[in-house]
Amino acid sequence: MEERASLTRRLRAADLFARGWTQAQIARELGVTRTTAMRWQRAWQRDGRRALARGEPAGRPPKLESAELSRVLASLPRDTTVEQIADAIAKRTGVRYHPGHLWRLLKAWGWAETFEPGPSAAFADPDGNELSLDSRS
Repeated sequence: MEERASLTRRLRAADLFARGWTQAQIARELGVTRTTAMRWQRAWQRDGRRALARGEPAGRPPKLESAELSRVLASLPRDTTVEQIADAIAKRTGVRYHPGHLWRLLKAWGWAETFEPGPSAAFADPDGNELSLDSRS
């Protein structure tokens, strides 16, 4: 449903650009940032309405293809720590992830249940004291 609303907004932006509206006017009218309006205008100028109908994925492109990541993760034993996962990914693909960030990604990708957080879920504070993700203070 949200993709449909986004498509409707992009196509409306194309119509407004064709009528001579500015990026700022379109941003206000459609409730998007000026940066988004600027990106849409560039796409519209390059390929017209068709470019906005296609849409472009938001955000930074992923560093790894899901198939490549799946191959690496599937080859690891269940008791692998997040640090070991990060090392395996770096060795096999050349892509480096910070273990803390990687754990969030694994959860988002649905892989977190496959691995046990174990000691990798513990981090040290600036004084070197170990902090567990389960600690509540």
